[in-house]
Amino acid sequence: RFRSIHRSVGVGAALFLVLLSLSGFLLHHPGLLGSPSERTLSMSVDPGNPNRIFRGTVSGLYSSNDGGISWDEVPMLFAAERAVDIAFVPGKSDHVYVVLQDLGLIRSLDGGVVWEDVSLGFIPLVEGIQLQRIGIGSDESLRISTSGGFLFSSDAGMTWETIGNRDRPG
Repeated sequence: RFRSIHRSVGVGAALFLVLLSLSGFLLHHPGLLGSPSERTLSMSVDPGNPNRIFRGTVSGLYSSNDGGISWDEVPMLFAAERAVDIAFVPGKSDHVYVVLQDLGLIRSLDGGVVWEDVSLGFIPLVEGIQLQRIGIGSDESLRISTSGGFLFSSDAGMTWETIGNRDRPG
C-alpha cells in the first residue's frame, strides 16, 4: 500500500513539473500559441543586406534573415529587454549598437553573433535615467539621447561626456 501511494505521489509530482515547464515555455513564446507578436519598439535594416533586420521589443532582441518573414530571438547571455533603438555604423554593417532603455548599451562587431556591453559609467535604471535613441557618425562617434540630456563619445564608447543636463552621471 505504501508503494502504491509513493508511486502515485511521484507520478503526480512529475506531471506537475512537466506542466509547469511547458506553461513557462509557452508564456515566454506566445507566438507558438497563435498570439500576436509583441509590440515592436525599434527596428533597423542592415544597409549591406536588406533581408537582415533587427527588431527590439519589451522582452528582447530578434533578427530576421528573410526580410521579416520569420524572426528568431538573438541568443545572448541575458535578455535584451526594452531594446528602444538599434543602429548600424555607417559603412560598417557588421557593427550594430542596441540601446536598452533601462540597462545601457550593447554592441556587436561581427554582425550580431557576439554581443558586448558598452559601459556608460552608470546603470540607467539605478540612476533613474531612461536611454532613448542613438546616433552614430561614420567615425563611430556615438550620441545617445536620454531622459536627462545627451551622452557623447568620440571613441566608440570608451569614454563618455554629458551634454545638456549636467546633474546627470555620464
